[in-house]
Amino acid sequence: MHQRHSHVCARRSETFNTHPRRGYSCSACDHSKWCVRVRPCYAMKASGMSQQEYRSEVLTAKNVQVAARLAAAAFANTPCYTEILPGDERERVSFLEWLFEKNFSLRLDDDCGRCTYDGDTLISFFMFVKPDVRHPTFCDMIKAGLILGLWSYGYSAVQRLLSTKIWFEEVEEEVLGDRAGTMIRVERMTVLPSYQGKGVGSHALRAALRESDELGIPCILGTQEERNVTFYSRLGFEVVDESHCPIGRGYTNWMMIREPKS
Repeated sequence: MHQRHSHVCARRSETFNTHPRRGYSCSACDHSKWCVRVRPCYAMKASGMSQQEYRSEVLTAKNVQVAARLAAAAFANTPCYTEILPGDERERVSFLEWLFEKNFSLRLDDDCGRCTYDGDTLISFFMFVKPDVRHPTFCDMIKAGLILGLWSYGYSAVQRLLSTKIWFEEVEEEVLGDRAGTMIRVERMTVLPSYQGKGVGSHALRAALRESDELGIPCILGTQEERNVTFYSRLGFEVVDESHCPIGRGYTNWMMIREPKS
């Protein structure tokens, strides 16, 4: 199913091996945080595909725009974003491409973006944000053009975006209490439409979940589409809260957590 590969440690320029179950190991420096930043991770074969190997890597600056485009197309018609920016779908896709590109760029140094490729084609993407990752500061967002750019989409859109952010944070604090902010966040999970239903997303996410198991850190995510609850449940996530978000016409949000497996 998986193959072992040798790569070069970004810290010591020494070769090291990757393995889908044991993760990264560098004989030279034994420093997984540095080694994980080497771009090729491992080859995988998705179920239902004819012996096709896919390549998993962390997101690089070269492919930020492609990842943003893939995620924008996937999330443009979800309840959350249709209430933040109702109206024309093309305008909403354009807005999300811009927003996601800025957000992904701010996270590049933390290796949060997880990608799966078929050749040179990005077929799956999600964010895997660990609790020790520093949140972008206001100055970071200004430098990235995020603050000024948001206002170009109008006061109402910015207000709804901020209100949505605040609502999610308040619900999370209420439900999780002291555990809030201590989990790995899984965000923007998306698979290229022509590859959906072939196990690509499940395989990609399982690799990251094994990493959370090794770290002993639970994972958390939110979804506003009931069909996704079934998908994530198969991967070990459980619903810990079902709430009604009052933004716009309102919608249901399912908060799900996966505890680390021993």
